[in-house]
Amino acid sequence: MRTLAVLGERVEAFVPALSDPDGRVRAEAVAALGRLGARSLAGRVAAALSDRDHGVRAAAAAALTRLDGAGRLLLLHAMRGPDRFAADAARVALGLPPAVPEQADPEPLDESVDMRPAKQPVHV
Repeated sequence: MRTLAVLGERVEAFVPALSDPDGRVRAEAVAALGRLGARSLAGRVAAALSDRDHGVRAAAAAALTRLDGAGRLLLLHAMRGPDRFAADAARVALGLPPAVPEQADPEPLDESVDMRPAKQPVHV
């Protein structure tokens, strides 16, 4: 039991660093929480997926993959959320390619162009 209490204290020690003004400090904090298996703080790690710093988002996504089912569930939730950057970080962490942005207004087809396959010449 003492080991669990010490581990809990270590995990809580990283919480203030999650709001540090330096992105490198925030990234290291979420990475450490992932290494420590801090499932109790999975929500805080997932919140870092929306950080303004790309390095923090990437570290948070990687950390969530280390938090077993809860972390993966939060990554899946982020993939479906409105934050495009969080969704892409989640997709990459899960081994999926980043989403392709939808075109707002695809160009209309030029109907004057014949789109049928070319006829092959017949060789006799």
